[in-house]
Amino acid sequence: MEKPRALILFAIKHRWEESLIAPLERLFHVETVYLRDKIRLLGMKACIKAVNEQIASDDIQVAFFNVDFFPFVDFTFIRKIQVNYKWMFSGDDPTHHLHNSITALHAGVDGVIVSDPVSRLKYKSLGISSLFLPLEGGTIYKQGPPGTKKQIDVLFIGSSQKADRQVFLDALTKDGINVRVEGGETSSLTYEAMVGLLQRAKIVLNFSKNTVIKTQSIEPLIYDYLLEWKGRILEAGLCGSLCVSEYAPSLELVFLEGEIPFFRSPQDCVAVVRQLLADPSLLASTTDKFVARCKQLNPNNLIGHFELSKPPGQASARGGEVPYRYYEQSFRRRFHMALDYRKMGDFIYQCGELANIKAPASTKALLLGTVCIMVVKTFVSKLVAAVVGRL
Repeated sequence: MEKPRALILFAIKHRWEESLIAPLERLFHVETVYLRDKIRLLGMKACIKAVNEQIASDDIQVAFFNVDFFPFVDFTFIRKIQVNYKWMFSGDDPTHHLHNSITALHAGVDGVIVSDPVSRLKYKSLGISSLFLPLEGGTIYKQGPPGTKKQIDVLFIGSSQKADRQVFLDALTKDGINVRVEGGETSSLTYEAMVGLLQRAKIVLNFSKNTVIKTQSIEPLIYDYLLEWKGRILEAGLCGSLCVSEYAPSLELVFLEGEIPFFRSPQDCVAVVRQLLADPSLLASTTDKFVARCKQLNPNNLIGHFELSKPPGQASARGGEVPYRYYEQSFRRRFHMALDYRKMGDFIYQCGELANIKAPASTKALLLGTVCIMVVKTFVSKLVAAVVGRL
């Protein structure tokens, strides 16, 4: 039986694409579109038309919309795409969950793929089908060749400046534990270099706290961090190394007791790491259990749980009043793109889109005022740049 065809609508090109495309290719013939490039070339209205023509001509049955950090891929955009099944995909849902929930409900999508297991349950509580599919699982993640020596006692890859990570790292160092820090603000790593480090580490540290990205979140800023699932956990396991992680609720959903060591405080972290390094047999047995579980969590395995459970077109839009901040993010980006790409026809099109949203007149007036201020600022900045350039 021939596989159905699917279209992934990325906003831009991402390094992690293979980890989404590869598992989906087990179920579909996959095509991709990069929306920002297409909008830059055609404008948004013509882009939507071109996507719908591609869906019709290639007999595409399912469209997957990548929504993270690109608020112009909102429910009004998704509604205009004419395809039998619509699924959203979010790799950063904990940061954007309220925004994404509004999009999913008002677009009437058939489901949401998320890379955080807690987010999966949140969507299911809204009556929306959801699948946990990590972003880590490409062919690059693999154990080292036979004889690979574990020369690094403790490895941390990433920024030590986020949340309270430095406090934990300092506690380990103060206790005499050899910690190697890579990436973050001091250096950048290719995927190949990162995998090589992971393969040679006895223990890979993971921190779960993630600070809120204020400019992208429409949630009230009532917290200073979230305890999230992090991809480093799975990366370590697929590369054959043990991950010791800061506690996050997602660990309880994904791992059984004893499959992953975790900590809650700097003192706890030091004790867990010290015990593992001091007992090679304990380290080996814990690593074996952890690596075995991570292999089960490879997205190429988890995609087997994906299903198009509803008949085509059965999902319907629903949800309460859309907050002003949602519309502001979307239309600010849309008008900004129209100006940046010099698409005046698109600018006029977005004015019509703004006028047609189902919102109080006061909300529309406020949005229009925001757009006018943005246009003036853009014009002034370009005028100043032109004048300075001639001096």
